[in-house]
Amino acid sequence: MFIKALWCLAAIPLCLGTTVPARANVLTFQFEGHLTSVNGPINGTFFTGETYFVSFTFDSSAAPIRSDPSSATFPLLSADVHLGPYVATGVPSTFNGITVQNDAMSLVNTFDSWFARSLFSGPPVGGEVPGFGSIGLTDSITHTAFSSTALPSSLDLSKFDSTFFSFEFCDSVTDSGCLGGTDILGSIATVSVTAASVPGPPSFVVLTIAALALVGITRVTRASSP
Repeated sequence: MFIKALWCLAAIPLCLGTTVPARANVLTFQFEGHLTSVNGPINGTFFTGETYFVSFTFDSSAAPIRSDPSSATFPLLSADVHLGPYVATGVPSTFNGITVQNDAMSLVNTFDSWFARSLFSGPPVGGEVPGFGSIGLTDSITHTAFSSTALPSSLDLSKFDSTFFSFEFCDSVTDSGCLGGTDILGSIATVSVTAASVPGPPSFVVLTIAALALVGITRVTRASSP
């Protein structure tokens, strides 16, 4: 009876799956800089030279939403922005994502780029509501910033000849985008990357299930014994 129970216990991992699901590598890119342009009714709440922070988080193992030989767009997990003391949080939108371009062609040259965008939600300012916020990095001189359209695990600002931060405040926001309002623009001074792992089911959960199953098997075996 005991040997049979052990055999059943050994089979439990096969029922649960022979391997624990792979750990997903979650990367958060945080950009810091200063506002360079503030216009419209929000001027006075925000000002030129004010510090901002914006972050975009994604799963580096995620498959692209859209792709072609020179471009791939990947889904965002989350985003947030701090404009001085003001805070807005990313919300779902079909326009959200991170796009990586490698040897993409324009009318005048070839370039590499990294572009992240998210729709944001936060308190209204001067009668305007938050819209989309974005970060753009472009290497249009050497086009060697990337060697593929895969999501990079780091960014080196020195490899890009053009960078920007943009944040919208809108009269209203619809499915098609921002209506009216104005943009806040900013420069990018630094970028940092934070990595975090999201594990599969904890091992103690699997062991607990196995222990309960063993108890149940033992009781059934005893009950069925003459």
